[in-house]
Amino acid sequence: MLPISDITSPFGMPFDWRQWFARADETVEAQRLVGTTANRPDWRKAWPGMQYFDSDLGKPVWASVVTSAGVTWVDATGASV
Repeated sequence: MLPISDITSPFGMPFDWRQWFARADETVEAQRLVGTTANRPDWRKAWPGMQYFDSDLGKPVWASVVTSAGVTWVDATGASV
């Protein structure tokens, strides 16, 4: 992940754009998340629509619902996994 302080331009990029690029960087980085079922991101690091490749299942899953009680993960068919 790029620190916001590293996102600059010679013309002084407005802070709103730095936030946008930082969030875009986080989103791209999240697309590379791979791991076991037990290592899926918890509610503090997940957001609805976030993709995670579950190596135990051998397929990608998506965070459907994210609350402080936990994350509901679904596969491409919409079934909870």
